[in-house]
Amino acid sequence: MPKPTVSWPSATGAVNDAQRHEPRVEPPHDLEAHMDDLRQLDKIRKDSADMRNQGHKALTGLKPTDDQRYELWKYARVRLQYARDRDDAMSSVAEIESYADKVSIDELREQVAPVLAASEAMRMCIATGHFATHKATMSAWYWVVREIFTAAEPDWCIGGARGGEGGWVTAYLTCQCVRALCDLAKVLEQTANLVEYLDRTNAYLVTLANPGIPEAWKEVDETRLRRELETELSLAEHKVVFNITPLIGKSSSFDVLTKDFHDIAKTGLQVLANNLDIVSRELPTHEPAPGDWPSKTGHAYALTAIARGFELTQRAQENVAGPDWMKEIAKLFREAAGNVRHSMGASKRYLSSVIDTQLAAANHTDTRTWEPGEVAYAAPAYALTLGEKPASSELARLKLAAQLICTDLSADGTLTGLIPFHEHDNCMYTVHTEEQLGAVAELIRVAQWPINRQRASHIFHFFKRQCARSEDGSIKGWYKEFDHRRTKADAETSVDTVESLASFNRMLDEGMNEMILDHFAVHPQTAKDLKLGQLFYPDYGFAQKGGCDLKFGDRKIGRESLAVTMQKMRAHVMRVGGDVRTSLVLHGPGGTGKTMLIEALAHTCDLPLVEVTPSDLAKSGEANVEGRARAVFDALAMLSRVVILFDEFDPILKRRDESGEKETNFYTFVTPGMLPKLKALQESAKERSFAYALITNLVGTLDLPAVRKGRFDEVIGVFPPDPLSRAGHFARVAGALAHARDWDNKSFTPEHLMDVVAKTGSIGMTAVNAENMFRANASGGMKNGAVGYIYDPKQKKWKADFLAEDEFKGIRGVGRFAEIECLQWGMLTEWDKQAANLLKSKGWRNKKARKELWEELLRWPAKTQGKAALDKIYRKMEKARERAKRRARRCARHPE
Repeated sequence: MPKPTVSWPSATGAVNDAQRHEPRVEPPHDLEAHMDDLRQLDKIRKDSADMRNQGHKALTGLKPTDDQRYELWKYARVRLQYARDRDDAMSSVAEIESYADKVSIDELREQVAPVLAASEAMRMCIATGHFATHKATMSAWYWVVREIFTAAEPDWCIGGARGGEGGWVTAYLTCQCVRALCDLAKVLEQTANLVEYLDRTNAYLVTLANPGIPEAWKEVDETRLRRELETELSLAEHKVVFNITPLIGKSSSFDVLTKDFHDIAKTGLQVLANNLDIVSRELPTHEPAPGDWPSKTGHAYALTAIARGFELTQRAQENVAGPDWMKEIAKLFREAAGNVRHSMGASKRYLSSVIDTQLAAANHTDTRTWEPGEVAYAAPAYALTLGEKPASSELARLKLAAQLICTDLSADGTLTGLIPFHEHDNCMYTVHTEEQLGAVAELIRVAQWPINRQRASHIFHFFKRQCARSEDGSIKGWYKEFDHRRTKADAETSVDTVESLASFNRMLDEGMNEMILDHFAVHPQTAKDLKLGQLFYPDYGFAQKGGCDLKFGDRKIGRESLAVTMQKMRAHVMRVGGDVRTSLVLHGPGGTGKTMLIEALAHTCDLPLVEVTPSDLAKSGEANVEGRARAVFDALAMLSRVVILFDEFDPILKRRDESGEKETNFYTFVTPGMLPKLKALQESAKERSFAYALITNLVGTLDLPAVRKGRFDEVIGVFPPDPLSRAGHFARVAGALAHARDWDNKSFTPEHLMDVVAKTGSIGMTAVNAENMFRANASGGMKNGAVGYIYDPKQKKWKADFLAEDEFKGIRGVGRFAEIECLQWGMLTEWDKQAANLLKSKGWRNKKARKELWEELLRWPAKTQGKAALDKIYRKMEKARERAKRRARRCARHPE
């Protein structure tokens, strides 16, 4: 198969020799060279997104009539899939529920193109999630599968779909069937994912019963877990086969994981079993007419598929009463999803043959023999059957198809040739341009074909030209393509346009991301990367009850845990809503896991992690640093759904010298211009659902306005883990590891846990995750390490074999954030000293007093002694300031 850059189709679809050998002119590989295109594309994207949103709102007044079943089902699905708020989504779900009850085999048979109606009925029900198990879905599924596995003249092959008896097989109809089957497979897979997550969470809760875990630590960790659970349930709503809507907002009680979800799963499986049984009895009991063996084959395959689904459901019902019911249910749903994807094998081969045929026909130099519409639907449908990451050879074929379509696309946004996909009562049915353009956008996206402003403007031109507007300029729908009178917006056309605009926007989002990220370092994700739920959070002491409200004057020392803050950031990126965070400044000494937090956020959300450093601003040299900075931040503000990490950015945001006496550097004149750039970045982050974070070791040296509200949501210090964080994490992980290894004659020794906590002050994340320490997936050597010591009462001593991180030496820099850092880090250091001194105190020798003294220590920040320590640290900080002022005055008097 030739590479996409070898041949270039002409305007007629043929490739002449001059075009074949003409070199492709590429723009310079430089961000500034692409900025004009990016700004134009961004403007088109904003206009098209606004058009889509207004059009979606206008759909409420363009509801098709009840006799237009196919149009009505598509209308309901599009309204739900692109709803802007939860109330709108719930009203659409209720509407779909009323329509689903009317879907039946007899109803589908009466439609003009039964398989087209069946695929749309199937997609409508699946869009709600829990209606994927409705009998309407099962009936439509039977019709779609039967059609795909029915061979008919003139080609007598399976895999393609016809509009009805006597019709012809087309890529358009096959694409609609593949989309419906992919929707079903996806909802089954997402159900398996949710059940597996709930099972892991339930297992995690069991580990919280391990001995030695402080109640204060449990309270904070359960707050984290509730926030994570709420996000997971919100993301899964309308995407799994169980109706979990009643669980939304109930994550404050972990009954969601046990009783509530179990009841919902049990009910959902019972409904699925009943619906499969009903559909199997409603299907034609007689086989097709004698001699009609092709239809008989499709009918038999569909019946077998339904029987297999019923068998899996029965097994799931049997397992739901077992102790490991979540694991078993997840396996069965994943197996069911695999069966659905396997059923698309015939369609995959058919679509592949269509692509090959059309690519070959396009290279015919005599006459035009290829059909753009077939390519526009065959290629994206084929990509759906390949999975998320197609092989390079398959991607090359998709690129050739995208190249062919883009060459055929005219300036008014239309493709040449509209072949009919069905004929009925002497009427020819064709796919209209507004729907075709959605397929074109999907093809460009899945093929990763480069977008440009000319092509995007051509596509968008058609939507603007057909748009129906009110006198005030608001959109009231879209006219039919050949409605020259333009008296009324058409419901079916408007629904197709809203869906196509959504595909067009997705194409622009991913295409612009690809253009921009090509100029930055993007961290590749690996299976070893940690997720947010797997991290060791170091600040539970500051977030515990009483500690989170701790203040010193107007300086807030206590705070919510980083664990909760990162979940709020995740909620923003995943578009869940609620109390969210778009941006953070993470500061503190090295080795405390600041970068790891952002990497885990990106890995949890499965999004690219973009690293931006000062070198990205310096590529064009000192003379052009301001222009380069403007281009970099304008480009970053155009990204969608990524995580951005600003690392080593201290020189860019360094505190300005108002006296003008200090030497300037390469970036001195960039700092003032950063304020509007960061403000614009935060506004864009809210709209485009991306998050960004600044990592620094010295927050006190940064320009204060640059890190205030409006540029970053929060400024958070990340220090070595406090005693409460260490006590809870060590006890939980040690218990889980000891239990997993089934150590004989081992018992938890609280005195040893306390000893380990006291000896690990200023420990860093690297040391915590060392092989013989507290790595949850440690392979061996645990008996001789800290875990073995905690669970071996006979072991007398344990030596802390690690290097401490940076030690606290007072205030670093100036300003409010430097003062808060000094108070927090200083208090943490004092807390560690209290832990070490406790083991040497006389009261510690009294076994009865140990538990009381230990609990007192872990609550230390909220106690009187903790507040007194703050006052002591503040006085030291003031003395340091006075010394610095005296030094400055001496230097001023004696510059030499």
